[in-house]
Amino acid sequence: MISGSLPPGVPAEACAALVSSAQSTNCLAFVDSSGLPLSKALAAGPDLVKINREEAEFVTQVAIRDPISAAQAARKLLDLGANSAVVSLGDRGLVGVRKHDRLTIHAWTTPLRPKSTVGCGDAALAGLAFAAATDLSFEQSLALAVACGTSNCLAAFPGRIVREDVSRIEQGVHIERL
Repeated sequence: MISGSLPPGVPAEACAALVSSAQSTNCLAFVDSSGLPLSKALAAGPDLVKINREEAEFVTQVAIRDPISAAQAARKLLDLGANSAVVSLGDRGLVGVRKHDRLTIHAWTTPLRPKSTVGCGDAALAGLAFAAATDLSFEQSLALAVACGTSNCLAAFPGRIVREDVSRIEQGVHIERL
């Protein structure tokens, strides 16, 4: 997982180099970055990119207003090099697509009153990584990611999600094929 902003002085190509390095050892490369480092990483062909609406709008130049426009941006991320792309719509869930079938899925749950949204994207990315490691289907992966991100909203501290919350929320995740 290659996530976050690059430290000062690190070249924009670093994310792409990490993607290439991971793939050369048969490791999956998941990216959650922004700006030029994200653009460079996309060109290296990451297995999955998970970014938020603003990051997706910047790199794809697609205005995201709803799940349909998020799906357009996600498909453009595939065209830019990602093998799978997930765009976060915040409390409106995730929109994801895979290159090999281009089936676009919107996964969401009922919005809640969050304690904090800090770390929700990271929790969703962790859910996607766990799903990949346990061979869940793409729909199940998105449901788990939504549940992890939502559970993070309930946590007392960012990143301290509770398995029971994730399981309960995951049961209520809605899946729509776009």
